[in-house]
Amino acid sequence: MSSRFQSVTTALPMTTKNIEEAKAAAELDLKWLVEEGAAQKISVAGRAGRGNRFLLTVGIEASGASIYENTFAVFWKVGVYGGV
Repeated sequence: MSSRFQSVTTALPMTTKNIEEAKAAAELDLKWLVEEGAAQKISVAGRAGRGNRFLLTVGIEASGASIYENTFAVFWKVGVYGGV
């Protein structure tokens, strides 16, 4: 089983459109935190890094305050514009 985010970053080339798809997929993967009441708001930002790296920043708010923020460097398996 894989997440929506993982499916995008391992199956599609890193293009501007697919970067937006990856961000949307990450938001959907984390949506359960809001639905279950563990967070009030989830924020996701992403951008291409050096090489085939994708930088995903996740922020979580609860009770009106930031409780978590981290940036993850993810290797985009298919590579920039489809190159491995």
